[in-house]
Amino acid sequence: MNKKNNSIGIFDSGVGGLTVLSEAMRALPNESFIYFCDHDNLPYGSKSGEEILKISENIIRFLIERDCKAIVIACNTATSVASEKLREEFKIPIIGIEPAVKKAFVKNQSKETLVLATPVTLKEEKFKNLLEEIGCVDTCHILPSEDLANIIEDHLVSNFDHFVYSEKIEDYLKKILSDFDLNKIDTVVLGCTHYGFLSPYFNKILPSDTNVIDGGYGTVRYLKRVLEEKDMLADSESIQKIDFFGSGEIADDIDKICRGILENYL
Repeated sequence: MNKKNNSIGIFDSGVGGLTVLSEAMRALPNESFIYFCDHDNLPYGSKSGEEILKISENIIRFLIERDCKAIVIACNTATSVASEKLREEFKIPIIGIEPAVKKAFVKNQSKETLVLATPVTLKEEKFKNLLEEIGCVDTCHILPSEDLANIIEDHLVSNFDHFVYSEKIEDYLKKILSDFDLNKIDTVVLGCTHYGFLSPYFNKILPSDTNVIDGGYGTVRYLKRVLEEKDMLADSESIQKIDFFGSGEIADDIDKICRGILENYL
């Protein structure tokens, strides 16, 4: 069997990583994917580093057992806490995601940026070092939110079969953003893959000229580059296939839930 045509594994603490999967499906139309939705352990941001590492190890073993040729950690928290140790432990390409702060400041020449992410992501040394490397410590505002990913997850799982606008999500965003003068913020960086579902809300809340960016596009570009360098891209005639697995109470319905969210929200 040609291992080039093996699946790429993607996992996240819930359905948030579907934003990355959707990007990957478009950018890599001949690749197949296995998505693991770890709904049972949402949110990773409330767990210790040791717990996040152990959870990630178990999921990666699960994906390797299904012959995945590369793995994407579609979770900023797990990337910041565990990616380096995971790469040391497993002899398979492991691609992580991180807040696209560099893109905001280097490419967009942002003057004032707001990074919205989980508390764990924002307090990790990896994030602090990134700000210092770019030289944007004084112009980058951070907004940790421990509950937002859960609110988004609950809404999407409950309404996966048709698009529903959530007043609860809108009200929550208005509340946490109320401490900032949004007219002075020219870029909002989304530091959690769940936040990729917030476009309809940002369109209502943020000034129309505000840039909103996340790390999904850059992560998929890097994934493609790694596969090219290692001669691991699927054959051009390979037909894309997507399989879904999950944990927790939604595991039995994970296929229809994830496909419904991809169709109705992305």
